[in-house]
Amino acid sequence: MKKLLILLLISVSIYAQHQQNSIKYNCNLCHECENPTKLNPCLKSCPRDEVITVYHSAEKAPDIIKIDLVKSEKDIYQAVNFTHKLHAEMSNMAGGCVICHHYNPVGKVVACRECHENQRKREVLDKPDLKGAYHRQCLMCHKTWKKQDDCNFCHLQNNVKSSAAKQKNKKNVHPKIETPKKILFKSNGYKNTLVTFYHNDHTQTFGLECKSCHNSDACAKCHNQNVVQVKNSSKKMDKHQVCSSCHDVKTNCQECHKSKEAKRFNHFAKTGFELKNYHSKLECSKCHRNGKSYSGLKKECSNCHSAWQPDFKHKKVGLVLSEEHSELACEDCHNLKTMKVDCSNCHEENFYPKHLPGKKVK
Repeated sequence: MKKLLILLLISVSIYAQHQQNSIKYNCNLCHECENPTKLNPCLKSCPRDEVITVYHSAEKAPDIIKIDLVKSEKDIYQAVNFTHKLHAEMSNMAGGCVICHHYNPVGKVVACRECHENQRKREVLDKPDLKGAYHRQCLMCHKTWKKQDDCNFCHLQNNVKSSAAKQKNKKNVHPKIETPKKILFKSNGYKNTLVTFYHNDHTQTFGLECKSCHNSDACAKCHNQNVVQVKNSSKKMDKHQVCSSCHDVKTNCQECHKSKEAKRFNHFAKTGFELKNYHSKLECSKCHRNGKSYSGLKKECSNCHSAWQPDFKHKKVGLVLSEEHSELACEDCHNLKTMKVDCSNCHEENFYPKHLPGKKVK
């Protein structure tokens, strides 16, 4: 009888395992590879830009969201304090809120739990449960960037105080990216020309931020230097899309496409107007207000400064006039077309810049 019971239990166990293994799941719904593992889940990118109806700015986003619904008493980790506002600001660099939020009906932003069940054991597996959805969201960016499976990056263990964790996680902040100074693009499609792109001119001189050009790039493209970049196979106009926000890419191709490496942009050499002091800190659009046309400005100050009044404070240009010069009119010392200093109207010697008509502002 005892042997019969043992045989019966073995048979039931084998049958149960056979039934479980015979269930056919379509893993390709979520995974790209044939045999996904914990270390290499090879998750597919989730299409998120369909049925999007709610748009909010990063400024309106909540600062911290505590993710504690999936935590159980047996977990060794604390609930996650998700820095939502920080991620919302970073989303401006990667396509907007749709990298996380998707399929939202009209109205307020729907919580993840409204669609993703907080239940691991389910019969229908065509949609991740809540825990799986959370981890899928985080891993899609963090795994490709950091190339690590360290749970402590996001999760604090129950016996760790948050103050100690903050000190430890200082090493986890985004590393400073060394931006290129100059990039040469070979344009095989346009007379085999070269396009010389001075990156630091655009960021330092022209005042562009990373998101001005890279708002549709993935984080890993810049933050993970070990990733082999896939050759861009986009169409010709797509490649010019980034430049088109400032430049006219439909005409004057030879302005950028040249037979040899181009020299750096020099405002004085190009226009005859040297950018000094105050003007050197201005964005191009502050003076060039005609859209993508960056030429044709008159050199007279009145072209931009038509609202200047007689009570103009000279210290704004970096020099406080002495008492004997403070009552003079601008044209007494300056050529009104070029604003160059001319002391000969009053002086036979002691000319500028060897002798100043006041004190420099430090």
